[in-house]
Amino acid sequence: MKYLINIKFFILLFICLLNAEAGVNTNVPQVRTGVYSNMYYNEDAGDLLGIEIFLVKSTNGYMVVFQGAEGGPASVPIVVSAQVIKNKITFVLPENSIFPGTFTGYIQNSRIVGGFDKNYLNPSAPGTVFILPRKKSYWQ
Repeated sequence: MKYLINIKFFILLFICLLNAEAGVNTNVPQVRTGVYSNMYYNEDAGDLLGIEIFLVKSTNGYMVVFQGAEGGPASVPIVVSAQVIKNKITFVLPENSIFPGTFTGYIQNSRIVGGFDKNYLNPSAPGTVFILPRKKSYWQ
């Protein structure tokens, strides 16, 4: 039994040394893919409101499936490339979308906090800040 414990210890030590040699940085935060959403149905007004960002990783890097709703039916989902550096996420939605422009946010504490560079309702005002918890999609 003691012999097996020693073998496990040396295997674990060997793996740690390999990671250290490869320059693996364990302090870099892991980006959690998944659905980040504040979409909800407002019973009083009968409106669907909010946005959903589904962050996925692909062979071409990170991608976002974006959907928004501002009172009416939800928009057609849009798939765009996303740039993720540490915990910062950036992506651009086309001009003909419900929320056109560049979204910049930070992934922290299982949520994305961020907004668009434009306020689509009032172009002269700053964009809305969204707080999007990581959770199931509104549609699930």
